[in-house]
Amino acid sequence: MTASSGTTPATSPQSLANFGCENCRQQHLKCDRVTPSCGRCSAAGRECVRTGLKIRVAKKTFTKKQKWVKTPKRLVFIDETRTVTSDLRSQDTGNDDAEGSFGSPSLSEEYSPAERQERHESHAPPEYQHPHEQAVLLSGASPTYPSPSHSVSPSHPFAQLPKHIDELVDPKLRTLICKVYLHQPLWEPFSDPIEAKLFRHFVHELAKWLDLCDPNRSFQKVFPREARRCTILMNAIFALAARHMLYTGHDLERSLETKYHSACYRELNPMLDIFEVTKDHNLFAAVIILRVYEEIGAKSGEDSKTHMLGIYHFVNMRSEKYWFNRGLEEASFWVGLRQEIYVAVVNKEPLSLPLTPSLIGKAGGFAEVEDHIRANRAVVHCAEVLNFYYCKTDVTLSQWVELRNRNQKWAESLPPSFNPIYRQSDEEAPFPHEWYEESWHVIGIQHHLLAELFLVRRNPNLDGVSLTHHIQALVRRICGVGLGNQWTPPGMFTACMAIAAFGDWFPDRVDQQAMLNILQQTEDAHARPTKAVQDCLRRQWGWHNGQETASNRHW
Repeated sequence: MTASSGTTPATSPQSLANFGCENCRQQHLKCDRVTPSCGRCSAAGRECVRTGLKIRVAKKTFTKKQKWVKTPKRLVFIDETRTVTSDLRSQDTGNDDAEGSFGSPSLSEEYSPAERQERHESHAPPEYQHPHEQAVLLSGASPTYPSPSHSVSPSHPFAQLPKHIDELVDPKLRTLICKVYLHQPLWEPFSDPIEAKLFRHFVHELAKWLDLCDPNRSFQKVFPREARRCTILMNAIFALAARHMLYTGHDLERSLETKYHSACYRELNPMLDIFEVTKDHNLFAAVIILRVYEEIGAKSGEDSKTHMLGIYHFVNMRSEKYWFNRGLEEASFWVGLRQEIYVAVVNKEPLSLPLTPSLIGKAGGFAEVEDHIRANRAVVHCAEVLNFYYCKTDVTLSQWVELRNRNQKWAESLPPSFNPIYRQSDEEAPFPHEWYEESWHVIGIQHHLLAELFLVRRNPNLDGVSLTHHIQALVRRICGVGLGNQWTPPGMFTACMAIAAFGDWFPDRVDQQAMLNILQQTEDAHARPTKAVQDCLRRQWGWHNGQETASNRHW
């Protein structure tokens, strides 16, 4: 077809390679063979490597004594793929529900646990086998079956595997990823009271740490349901809950946190190099939860950031266009970004997590949007300010001016809903409390103030008493917001960040003790490690030398 015809085929025969690329071959995926870069490599933003494979034709003849298998003249083909079987079961379930019973007897009340297991195995598609033979068990021991007070409905939306698994071509890769998914989710009550307690503790106490700017409450409402079919996610939930309960004084066996974490990490770690795994929102959420687990157990300055590297991996492996309209993945990304900001402030370094343009763009600008998106804008801006502040290369005044103007514009564009519902007077406490309606108001205001703190520190027009006054005023307000909204614990975490970064700017003993109280309260109530920060501040204030005032060593 000539250029003058106005149209060209999407893929001409000349644009296809003879063989798939090396990346697809290594991951056992079907390659579309498009040149110069196949669809999968283009989506992942990586180089499409092709090797000169050659086909050797083997000319083999069979002897006259060769025996061949006889086949009937008429063959019947049965489609047992997961999509078809799920649809058929859904239809059966709908008919049976009209008669007052569920269509699947796999966990019905009329069977004992052993009989339920046998029937469950007999109904599983042959390529998956029974999940308990392949997956790491939730408790690390023999499977414990829920009580038979309820039945599993296979037509439930969570009964199907994620779409990206059904799209896998290679059966070995499908089997590998399916190891972490139960054939059907278990909706019955937990038979182990300890696991039930851990699950409840995560849902009611810890999920709100992660759902700060998520009106859908994904970590409280969605991912716990997904964990009923995903063993890696369930083990991550159990591990975090166990560690938090142990560090906050609950009576719990100490080996539990290690057992669940090891079971989760042992299955998750080998899968992180598989491109298709990065499409799994449940595994992304598991890495986020494991990062919180890691933060609780880490001492300041000794953070291995093992699971933070896992978050980098999930973000870097995905193409830009992948992030659009990905609600659960976005929920995990925003949590990961806030976690990275915490690491940057405590360790005094720029962020390593890339600010994904397709997500950042959705939170950018100053147009009228919902309040939780405004809060995300403040988080993004804070990340950009930290990258500027801790940049290892020279920065310019124009960059500072641009960041300062955007910070001011964010505050000027806020709707009345961001106003505090109560504010203490300055005379009542070192850090006057401010109360807000929603968690995203708290986190948005605090990250805006935190960004302003670092910008003020680089303000070329301030020095001496004026600079100290501005820094102290901002730290007081960040801490006051945290103290006034302890129903959302991350507000206290952000206060700890401000204290860690600028606590040495307070020479008064009353202020110093108030900041130490915040740090200690956060560690006692929420298991966030603050001892190293406390010790560092005491040295900077000269407490170990018996002095009552801080040194002038600022950074």
